[in-house]
Amino acid sequence: MQSIESLGRLKVAAAQRPREGAFWRAELAALPERAGFPADRGSPDAGSSAVAARELDPSLAGRLLKLARGRDAALHALLVAAAGALLQRHTGEEEVVLAVPALPVAGGPPPLAATLPLRLPIGRDRTLRSLLGEVASRLRAAAEHQDYPIKLLARESGAAPHAGDDPFAEVLVDTVHDSANDATTATGHQANGPTNGAANGSVDGTANRPMDGAASGSVDGAVEGGGFSGFPVVFSFARRAGGLTLRLRYRPATHAPGTARRLLTHCMLLLDQASAHPDAELSALDLRSVADRALSAGANSTHVPFDGPARLDELFDRRVAATPDAVALVGDGFRLTYAELGARVNRLAHTLRARGVGRDDLVAVLADRSPEMFTAIHAVVRAGGAYLPIDPGNPPERIAYLLRDSGARLVLTQPHLAGTVTSAVTGPGAGAAAG
Repeated sequence: MQSIESLGRLKVAAAQRPREGAFWRAELAALPERAGFPADRGSPDAGSSAVAARELDPSLAGRLLKLARGRDAALHALLVAAAGALLQRHTGEEEVVLAVPALPVAGGPPPLAATLPLRLPIGRDRTLRSLLGEVASRLRAAAEHQDYPIKLLARESGAAPHAGDDPFAEVLVDTVHDSANDATTATGHQANGPTNGAANGSVDGTANRPMDGAASGSVDGAVEGGGFSGFPVVFSFARRAGGLTLRLRYRPATHAPGTARRLLTHCMLLLDQASAHPDAELSALDLRSVADRALSAGANSTHVPFDGPARLDELFDRRVAATPDAVALVGDGFRLTYAELGARVNRLAHTLRARGVGRDDLVAVLADRSPEMFTAIHAVVRAGGAYLPIDPGNPPERIAYLLRDSGARLVLTQPHLAGTVTSAVTGPGAGAAAG
């Protein structure tokens, strides 16, 4: 917790920097709601973190290094663009907010801001080429105004604090660091490492800076704390003997290891496709991994083997024989097994045959949704006839028309609906039987 004394000093320092204050007030005006990658768990614990890492394919690493002309600042801009585009795909918003580290000042005191919020407009027509230009411009502007206590503006801009987390962003993109100098202590805090300043004229104005994380060469590892503990997700690049490793630090309390690995894979796919086609729309890139495709194919594989053509009564008989004691119908006040329903169907089918129902005979079924309705339908089919379902909620005139027009041989109905049938049925050859 910040002391009153230190808070007072920050307010004095802010008052002495009107140019920086005006810049950040304008930058944070109408700031989008703080959003990150969907969490797997809802734990508020932010005390520990873990790192997942993937070494980039040599062809992808070579393409990125060539695109960045070997400069760490440009590599950082590439990763900021990729992380922003990936966050946009997850949130669906056309503007996302990331954070980047403030730059160390050579020979001077550290800037008053440890991290800088970065707004990125990413519409559906954004390409990597156009996004990189936007990223470079915004990184330069943020670095020029970094000596300001930005978090003092959180309440003023409507960005409420989140239990010790950064009030503006959930995702931070750390600067590129060298694995050879990426020493970590036993608790995972970064040991003394290089903090080289940015070269003049760099693409984005960022510099090499060490990141807290797992030791070199690890794929997944747990660490405690970290210099950027206010961010649930931190992306970074690490150089490894001419190659590149993509790292993601995350909180096991909110994201599962499998989710972290998927985010890494999706970020790599985005970097691969976007760097190969820098003028393609980022929203059109296919970020599905092999595992994603297999999962999708399995979820949509709904075909099941079928034994061939079969009548409804034959399928019903198979189920009765296979699971006679299983519940077939259940509702208010009744519960019938397949054996009980089958017995009812057989009795009514014999009655229908005795009344002359056979092949091609039409039998109307006027009944509420009930055991009697299901019994009547299956009995008509078993007797060889065809059934005509009639909704008892229809107007009497409609019921009368359906019965006359269809020429139904019989009407199966329930006792409380017998009066409806009697008043509706006219003409010779029509009758009624209660189901």
